[in-house]
Amino acid sequence: MLKDKNILSLAIVVASIMIAGAIVYPNLQSQKNSEGVVLSQEEATTLTMDFINNTMMQGQAIASFSKITEEYGLYKIEIIVEGQPFSSYLTKDGKFFFPEALNVEEIKALAATQPPVNINNQESQNPSETSYSGDINSLVSCLKEKKFVVYGADWCPYCAEVVKSFGGKEVIEPVYVECTVEETLCREKGVTGYPTILIDDKPYQGQRTLEGFAAATNCG
Repeated sequence: MLKDKNILSLAIVVASIMIAGAIVYPNLQSQKNSEGVVLSQEEATTLTMDFINNTMMQGQAIASFSKITEEYGLYKIEIIVEGQPFSSYLTKDGKFFFPEALNVEEIKALAATQPPVNINNQESQNPSETSYSGDINSLVSCLKEKKFVVYGADWCPYCAEVVKSFGGKEVIEPVYVECTVEETLCREKGVTGYPTILIDDKPYQGQRTLEGFAAATNCG
């Protein structure tokens, strides 16, 4: 599930948190399960759905169960959140929950194509601290002509940062799609993480700053 090639975000969390390709170690032992005991698929499903909806989501959204299978020695639990499908994994003893499985070879290939990131350049990493000095309304008009689109969700904090960098929802609106409303469109575009930024339907992998958007579209 790396259609947007953003390996550091996972949209399964429809509360105000994002899990960045991490492994979560929840206390899933609410049922009696001694060392070495294997949960049945029914028990694993109940445990996982309770953890996702009551601990991760905390009432901000509801995940619905799709199906459970076995893969790589783990239980693979497929769910639907806000119309979007997601796959999570649970060890068969119920101890460890993995919100996402990352394809090592795909990630290595992607990393090899990306320019190095200067982690000390905090300004370039934070879109809310942009130093863009041009006219933002003119930039938005140009971005729209170049088919630049931000696909986001109103619960996503990173989407809020991008919106803030433009000066608010009313400014970015011409190039912004709210996926909690336009579910069908976002699904058709292959959006699985937020924000997903496409330029003429091709993933944008650069810095999430106005300068970066302008440079990528020649709208500077």
